[in-house]
Amino acid sequence: MNNEKNNIDKELLIEFQESILQKFKALCDKDKITPDFYTLIDFLYQTNVIKDLTIAKFMVMELYPAALFENESKMNAILDISIRTGLSEKTVYNMIQHPESFGYGISKKRNKKNNNK
Repeated sequence: MNNEKNNIDKELLIEFQESILQKFKALCDKDKITPDFYTLIDFLYQTNVIKDLTIAKFMVMELYPAALFENESKMNAILDISIRTGLSEKTVYNMIQHPESFGYGISKKRNKKNNNK
């Protein structure tokens, strides 16, 4: 788990995992669906465990390299991502400028002057 988040009780996490997998298995058995990662993600989305906002925020960093390549400027890339995800331009900008604040394991670049001391 991410150390910046509040840690939940380990037993509760295990119960959550078992409950999700049990419900997913029951759905697959009932509908004769072959369980795989795609159907699990779809199940989590359909049951609102994964919310639209979670998907939108996750996709910002996934879309950014291509949007930056395809657009004439960083701000146009941000606008493009904002339109695709439904997030405000300010939110997208902040996520790109400070990815560590949004759960991405990217550390800030250190100022070279501070490293030479």
